Amino acid sequence: MREVRWDGHTLWIRAFGRFTKRALIDATGAITADSRYDALQFLVVDFLAAEASESNLTKAAEDLLALLIGASFSNPNIRICVIARDQFILRLCESVIQQQSALLPEIRAFNDLTSATDWISEQPRLSRPSGRFRTS
Repeated sequence: MREVRWDGHTLWIRAFGRFTKRALIDATGAITADSRYDALQFLVVDFLAAEASESNLTKAAEDLLALLIGASFSNPNIRICVIARDQFILRLCESVIQQQSALLPEIRAFNDLTSATDWISEQPRLSRPSGRFRTS
């Protein structure tokens, strides 16, 4: 289960309960397909009240990487904050972070909301969103 709040140039997502790799991939696909994604500067995903129910880390990381690389063409400027304590989620995040390249957005992992919001407040604001590859 999840709550989604679009707030200007930040998308806040709060996941809670047990979720699967498929739910994570489906949610990521839906968010990155939304035209509002192009104007985002920050995507904050709070997993503090969530538990992962799968451990197929390699496949989850591959699927997530493919979605994020594709989404980077419509918004190369987004920065992603993951807030979690669940070990599967942290290992998945670390696996994706290790693969970072020029094609991936900046991804940071935090263990509490305060650290994530402090980091966001320190980041420079972008004057113009990209969205140059969005076709609809």
